[in-house]
Amino acid sequence: PWNAIDSIIVLLTILGFLVWACIPNADTYSNGRTGTTAVRLTRLFRVFRVLRVFHAIRAASDLHFRAVPHLTDRIAVPAKRCVNVLTQLHHAVSLRLVATMSSERISSEEVLWMIRAINRGMLATHFVRDGLDAKMQRYLMETWGILPMVPPCPTFKELQKTTPPDVATLNQRLRLDSSKLSKIREHLAKFDSWDFDIFHIRECTAHPLLVIGFHAIHSLGLVDSLSIPEDSLIAFLAEADQNHRESNVYHNSTHVADVTQAMYYMMQSYGFARFLTPIEVLACIVGAVIHDLDHPGKNNAFLVATRHATAVRYNNRSVIENDSVAKAFGLFLQSECDFMAHLQPSDRDYFRHCVIQIVLATDNNRHFELVGRLKAIQLSQLLNMQDPEHRLLLMQVILHCADISNPARVSNISHEWSRRVQEEFWLQGDAEREHGMNVAKFFDRNSGELSIALLQLSFIEFLVQPLFLLMKELLKDISATADMSELQTNLVTNKRYWADKANEVLVKNRSSAMPQPSQPPRDEVLSPQQTQSEGGGD
Repeated sequence: PWNAIDSIIVLLTILGFLVWACIPNADTYSNGRTGTTAVRLTRLFRVFRVLRVFHAIRAASDLHFRAVPHLTDRIAVPAKRCVNVLTQLHHAVSLRLVATMSSERISSEEVLWMIRAINRGMLATHFVRDGLDAKMQRYLMETWGILPMVPPCPTFKELQKTTPPDVATLNQRLRLDSSKLSKIREHLAKFDSWDFDIFHIRECTAHPLLVIGFHAIHSLGLVDSLSIPEDSLIAFLAEADQNHRESNVYHNSTHVADVTQAMYYMMQSYGFARFLTPIEVLACIVGAVIHDLDHPGKNNAFLVATRHATAVRYNNRSVIENDSVAKAFGLFLQSECDFMAHLQPSDRDYFRHCVIQIVLATDNNRHFELVGRLKAIQLSQLLNMQDPEHRLLLMQVILHCADISNPARVSNISHEWSRRVQEEFWLQGDAEREHGMNVAKFFDRNSGELSIALLQLSFIEFLVQPLFLLMKELLKDISATADMSELQTNLVTNKRYWADKANEVLVKNRSSAMPQPSQPPRDEVLSPQQTQSEGGGD
């Protein structure tokens, strides 16, 4: 209707100009009066048209803000909409139309296959169609990487939790006195708890990753299940520990040991290990152990911007993650570190494939990709732990959760990690300033106290909390006994802490700006709820 009115207004405006222009003699009274009326009507029509355009713009703006009330809702995944449509179609086909459909038309099974293909992110991947013999299928898969349409069901072997050897087993490399060994035993008694404090282990030894990695792999029963030679395992873990840069404030062996314990906790306490093969469980722990191997203490963006040799080598794609994986598998080339040497080549290849994929997924640039794929699977309600792609996605999500779980730790541990990561960011900002680069606000040590609190708030708001909520829904689908309430409570507590910190800074800044002390206006102070809607991205 508005388009029609607009057209009428334009036509009447043109007609008014024509009437005024075609008057033969403007000197006569009647003709002059007619011309004046035409001009006035033309101006009136133009005013109507401006009002019409203003109304259209306002209506479109209102519609936009009603449709997208929050920033996080503006991030959409195309697969999510596709799966939603196909899921509805699948129900319609299954319940009402399947009996009347001919064999040439779409079937319920075809719609279900489409949903699975989208969830697996393999729309452009070649599949082996049914009808080929097993020998030909194996040839196509091993030679050309062409997968069967229906993946083979793995043989699951439930791992038996075992008591790991005493920490004294590692003392040939740790070289600690009896008092330090006693303290490590005391702290390892809380290894199965989310309150586990890695800093206590670090106070006792300079090699926390060796202690934690050895304890986790033994506790999960992997040494017995896969017949892993203990000497080779210790040699590998010791090399991995030594290949982390202790000069880094945050990305060092202590952080990696903390992530490894978090990975172990989620595998054991939440029951994820029950849905994975022993090779996959081992890949998860080893992936945690090596995910930041030889981390330079700067992020990928800095390496790319400075044209670092590592960024050039990996074509600017997940630079640090690719480098860590490559150096980790370089350790396996040392015979004394290759604790996988006795396994079948197919198991070794699959282990390597899993480790590569889950470590590359720790790149925060892939965060929303992981979240989108997990949402799509949950939306379609087709999570299938017999599907290797679904198990791989699960492993990727667990390691990513463990890697960014600092805000979900108890307050004193979480705050120490926040201090360390902020200091490492500032050191990168100093390096960026030396290179003549623009320094981002959160990397600038001169940006003030408010930026510290806002960094943590935005990190919790846009990365950690949404991912952990998805993980909570996933646990409901696969394990009714799992409980993430402790982590969720810690997240809320730490988020409130940083909101209060931001309030204090705002109050202090407001007070110092006033000529006389006075209370700041109520709307100047951020509440936790306001912070949730106003926090920035990572």
